[in-house]
Amino acid sequence: VFANKFEGESKTVWTLYNANWRSVSGEVLAVPHEKGARYFDAWNGKEIKPRIVGKTAYLRLTVEPHGVGCVVQVR
Repeated sequence: VFANKFEGESKTVWTLYNANWRSVSGEVLAVPHEKGARYFDAWNGKEIKPRIVGKTAYLRLTVEPHGVGCVVQVR
């Protein structure tokens, strides 16, 4: 899975592309975490509850074969 990051003052957006011929499901993305940040699967319109370890948020989602996704961190 490939990811691009776009960062602003109060939000960070990651766009995702699954180059595989199979779905990828699980902790697809690990990102820097800030206390109080919330995460959203913008592609599917759902909030993501990450697993937080130290200053890293592990984000669990599914991306279909040759599919795309979008994750938003709101601070």
